[in-house]
Amino acid sequence: MPRYAKKTDSNQKEIIEWLEVYGCQVDRLHQGDNLPDLLVCYDEWVLIEVKPTLTDSIQRNQIQWLANAGGYAGVVVNKDEALLLAQNPGMHALTLQQRENLTQWLIRNPKQTKLSVNQFREVIK
Repeated sequence: MPRYAKKTDSNQKEIIEWLEVYGCQVDRLHQGDNLPDLLVCYDEWVLIEVKPTLTDSIQRNQIQWLANAGGYAGVVVNKDEALLLAQNPGMHALTLQQRENLTQWLIRNPKQTKLSVNQFREVIK
């Protein structure tokens, strides 16, 4: 069990409200560990990691979780990205190739503890 409660990202409430307006079921995953922030269903379930800006950090353990996720998962910074991911995870969630890119980054960079969202997006290109 984590020592401290997980901090809620400043834009998470707005994103949740936006998704609910469009008919999504949204569950907050306040686990304080490396699980993504939200479990969302429009037609299919998707795990969403929310970050307030493109310069905010994704921690290494979160990157590792996303690389190994068995279902749909992705990282968003605003309500429009979240809605696109929720409504069409097959088009907007991490692909197998992107997950492999993350795995390769983890192997090549064993001492790096985090990436900004911008850096994360460069790795998965």
